[in-house]
Amino acid sequence: MISSKGFPTGGYQALSAVLTQVKHDPDYAFLNEVSCVPLQQEVRRVEAAYKRFFGGEGGKPKYHGRHGSQSVEYTRSAFRNVEQAVNARWGFVTLAKLGRTRFRSSRTLPSDPSSLTVIRDPDGTWHVSFVVKEKIEPLSANNRIAAVDVGCRRLASMVTSDGSRLLFDNPKAYATRERRLARLQAKQARMMKGSDKWVRCQHRISSLHARIRHTRMDAIAKTASLIARENQTVIVETLDVKSMLANGPARKPVADAAMSMLLRLIGEQCDKHGRTLVKTSADYPSTRRCSNCGRLADIPLNITVWQCAECGVILDRDFNACVNLFDAAGLAESLNAQDASPARWEPTEHSGKTGCVGIPVL
Repeated sequence: MISSKGFPTGGYQALSAVLTQVKHDPDYAFLNEVSCVPLQQEVRRVEAAYKRFFGGEGGKPKYHGRHGSQSVEYTRSAFRNVEQAVNARWGFVTLAKLGRTRFRSSRTLPSDPSSLTVIRDPDGTWHVSFVVKEKIEPLSANNRIAAVDVGCRRLASMVTSDGSRLLFDNPKAYATRERRLARLQAKQARMMKGSDKWVRCQHRISSLHARIRHTRMDAIAKTASLIARENQTVIVETLDVKSMLANGPARKPVADAAMSMLLRLIGEQCDKHGRTLVKTSADYPSTRRCSNCGRLADIPLNITVWQCAECGVILDRDFNACVNLFDAAGLAESLNAQDASPARWEPTEHSGKTGCVGIPVL
């Protein structure tokens, strides 16, 4: 029953009362085998989901499938005795109705956790995530400004105010494993669904998806951290990734590059380390514009190095976009004098001029 406020009548209190009644039903006796805290936390999530939905901030709540990622949250009252020796490989925590549980420790917790979440991935691996408070010392300030252009061919390209240039390779986590994944899925399609062989094949598929996800996240996290740590101001472009995903031929490379996630992580790292993030307008033609004379060109996706038809300057597609981002952010004067300092973009003057010449990449 949904009230006019947008969530089940009475919110958490009413849903919690319903949960208590259901636990007395013999058909749902299994609910008493686990701690009541994770169940109550799920009720809070349901209430929050309905509030977001009727507040126009999210989609309609739906049932969570049992074949995907699963998680349960324990508050401070449902766990105790977090044991973790200094430089130890393993740690221990006592969970309500589960007892003493061992986990592999990636690093020493900086403080006592306020809550923890036990996560089970589709490939069968388990993780425990602790919520802790940690004081982060701000990094020393510097005057370095960087413009970052994200893409598919390269994960990111960066030009800094001192004239240095840096490339971040795209691991292409999905593209390198696509054929193997297709073979496994075709093999599974010939099996009886639910059989032992089908389940084992599904586990191999889930493990391969996990490897793809971990490879992609490792590259993205390291790239975002390096960019935010070494530069005081970071300039990024605003991308309409949803429209890019609607493009048939470029859909897979765009999804594999995870550009939205990379831009989000760069923003989070900048907030974490006290850096300044500048976002340029999505309408600014950073890729098509010559950073030397300002001429606009129609550049096909397969052209990586092109020559301006007006001034004759040979430009790298990604580095040219980075230099133009300085101008879009109003920081063109911070570029090193030895670099190609971009001219001011005048839409009325250059919007009618097009043309480019593709040349081999040297």
